[in-house]
This record gives sequence, structure tokens and C-alpha cells, in this order.
Amino acid sequence: MADTSDCYAFTVTGIADYSDENQTIHIYPNPVQDALYVKSTGEQKRRKISLAAVSGKEIKLWKNWNTKEVKLDVKSITPGIYLLKVFSDDAGKTFKLIKQ
Repeated sequence: MADTSDCYAFTVTGIADYSDENQTIHIYPNPVQDALYVKSTGEQKRRKISLAAVSGKEIKLWKNWNTKEVKLDVKSITPGIYLLKVFSDDAGKTFKLIKQ
């Protein structure tokens, strides 16, 4: 019998892009090595970005940015699969991120 004690279930609401009638969010490159870019169109302001392990534990947090594009340094993050959550004025979107 396989040991599944280190397995986690999670739901991803976006892979690399998210669009609605008000905005589009792009994250690139994905997979990422050193620098990740989060770019958005539309007028919504981003308030914070959270990087979490698939277990839900927050690893890194970037706050209070409101430009159309932001560069995130992920060089020190261990390779693996993560959840990148982008929070705006009235919503949050989650993306699957692969760190090489």
C-alpha cells in the first residue's frame, strides 16, 4: 500500500492567464527560474500577491503594489509546484506556478 501522508488535494482556478470583462492577468514565464512577471490589463488595482505551497502554507507575500506589471524575485524558492494568489480590490485569482 502506498503512503499518501504527504499528498495534498488542491484546486487551481487558472494556469497562466485569467480574463473577465474588466481585466486580464498574465503570469510568465511558467515554469519560472529566477524572476516571475505578473501583468494585468484593466483598471483594477492589485493589492497583494501571495505565494503558497500546495499545502496552503504561505511562503512569500508582496503587498501594496498597483502598477500594471510587477517583477517578483523567486530565485530563492525551492523547485516545485506552488499556488500564486493575486488579490485585487474586490477579488482574488489563483494560479498554478511551477518553479524549476
